[in-house]
Amino acid sequence: MSAKFVLFSSGALLPLVIVFLAIGSPLAKAATAGELLEKAIYAEETAADLDEAVKLYEQVIAEAKTAKSAAAKAQYRLGLIYEKQGKAAQATAAFQAVIDNYEGETELVAEARKRLPSAAELLPVPWVDGEELQLNIKLPTGLDIGTMIYRVEAVKAEGKDVWQCTTRGLVTANGTDSLSKVLCDKESFAPLSSTWKHTLLGEAEATYTEGGVRITVAGKDEPVVLKTSAPVYDNEQVVELLRRLPLKVGYKTTINVVSSLGSGEIKLALEVPATETIETPAGKFECNKLVLNIGQTFWISTDEHRYVVRFAAGGVTADLARIEQRKADATEELSGEGYSLTLPAGWHSYATAESKEVGKQTTHILDPEAVVTSQAAVGPLDSLDGDERVSPKAWTDSAFKQFEKSLKGFTVRDPGAQDLAVAGGKAAAVIADFEEEGKKRTLYGVAAFGESQAVNLRFTTAADKFDELKPAFDAIVKSLKLE
Repeated sequence: MSAKFVLFSSGALLPLVIVFLAIGSPLAKAATAGELLEKAIYAEETAADLDEAVKLYEQVIAEAKTAKSAAAKAQYRLGLIYEKQGKAAQATAAFQAVIDNYEGETELVAEARKRLPSAAELLPVPWVDGEELQLNIKLPTGLDIGTMIYRVEAVKAEGKDVWQCTTRGLVTANGTDSLSKVLCDKESFAPLSSTWKHTLLGEAEATYTEGGVRITVAGKDEPVVLKTSAPVYDNEQVVELLRRLPLKVGYKTTINVVSSLGSGEIKLALEVPATETIETPAGKFECNKLVLNIGQTFWISTDEHRYVVRFAAGGVTADLARIEQRKADATEELSGEGYSLTLPAGWHSYATAESKEVGKQTTHILDPEAVVTSQAAVGPLDSLDGDERVSPKAWTDSAFKQFEKSLKGFTVRDPGAQDLAVAGGKAAAVIADFEEEGKKRTLYGVAAFGESQAVNLRFTTAADKFDELKPAFDAIVKSLKLE
């Protein structure tokens, strides 16, 4: 909100005299851009009426075609007003407009460049190659609803060493999968390219060049080309970027961020108002509390690792649950009561606290490309109905009869359920096709019996991807061990 000051001086009467003469004389002409500029400067500097000055400067800018020099000055001074009002994002946009729209006004362009936020100082990377942070998401009630896995690894792109920032997400409440990958320059951390897909929001790719970004959104015919304000970062590398900022109480900065799915640039203002001690499943950490102007808050550990310990947004909170250094070709061992199995390289697991009922547990299995919905469920064998306990094949047949009622076009592939041998028990596998929201899907289900536990593995993906992914499914099934 602008401050207004009333100055009792002879100069304050000048605008009133001009208005009176303009109304009273039939020969009065519309004010020129130069005259409007003088009025605006008077309103700003003498009358201290910033709101009036903004209106007048905007009128001058509207006359840019016929009064380029005056419009450039108005655009620049508009930025100065926004600075006085503490509107950092609007000030930056105004100064950037001077640079973009008035190249011939070299002195003003140079001054506008000086007013732009300088690149945020970045500290050396705090992570190790292949580091993964897993944060589990909860509602205010404490209910587990999903997980986010952040991975940073050194890779090569077009023969150049770069950082790849990968984010894999799952929200179990609505079955939403997400995956993003950003390639970043190792020195400047500037984004080179990014991909982002989300079950509900869609898919987008971005390619960065000096001063711009080209964004292709799935389903749209034409790409979007944006001019960007350097330095700029991709939305999907921001979590890693926050870990490189020199955070301390009182720290403030503004970062230019591109959202590829939104096809736009955001001015992300952030500050550190305090430090707080946070306790999560991964441990207790002293953290810098980092508040963003988009309604999100992050807690970054003050130690040399600068872990993302917690973030809060939209009424949910995510807490750090796991810290791990994992090679790109490393597998993951998954075990529950009465069973164990091995997940291929790049796959992860997540189990909600609510799924850990007495003797029962459901673990969600996350594939590296976010194209598979899969889980492993285990429970006491004697919890099955009498007919289902006869054999894994009988259990499978019973479950699939229910699917026939609930899934459109559900059809079991010939020859139906087939017996399998697994370590420590017996099993049956079956493949079926169905339709979901107009798309063809394929389900691969495996039921297995151990001494006292029953295990169910289920993999669902797009029908046209099933053959490509089946070797990975088979490898997981083959690794299954029962007690």
